[in-house]
Amino acid sequence: MPTSILTAISLFLWQPAQAGPPKPEPPCDGERYDTCLNGTLYTQCCPAGSRCQTQVHTNCGYGRCIAGGDRGRCPVLEPNITAERTPEACKYRSGTWERACVKGQVTMACFPMLPTNFSGAGQNPAFTECGGGRCTTSGIPEACYPTREETKTCSGAWEKACIGGKVEERCLPANATRYATGYVTCSDGGCAIGPTTASCP
Repeated sequence: MPTSILTAISLFLWQPAQAGPPKPEPPCDGERYDTCLNGTLYTQCCPAGSRCQTQVHTNCGYGRCIAGGDRGRCPVLEPNITAERTPEACKYRSGTWERACVKGQVTMACFPMLPTNFSGAGQNPAFTECGGGRCTTSGIPEACYPTREETKTCSGAWEKACIGGKVEERCLPANATRYATGYVTCSDGGCAIGPTTASCP
């Protein structure tokens, strides 16, 4: 899948807020290119007249990345919430009371006050409601459905899917979108979504 499409799909991913405007990039007399190092996306400069090697990686959005071409390995984010459990207590701490996906469940939660000049995508990552109070911040449709550890009964069918680089059995209903059920085994022992090992890290 082209990097541009992967980027558009995964722009919902969250990063912590940072005070102040983004730092300007240093001048470059050649071409800029992106590289992924330890899960963080960096922009580097390839000097004019030089050949710079780039690795295959997926832009997960907001400065996050993973090696390889499988967006299913992008991090599943949790919201940055405080300990307050009522709207009154949250307001007392100058927080905001919002719906959020916390550990796979839709709930109301308190978010701390942000700096007035912060940069970033906020503290509450976008999520998909799966029904029955379940939710996920993952971009993989199959992540909505329970594993064998979460339920002993399945009204659909147990099917294997590659989620986060690992093969998991999920209870998928007949009308579920199947995106991660087609995968390959990678040399690191994990899996990658797609028909070939080109998506592997």
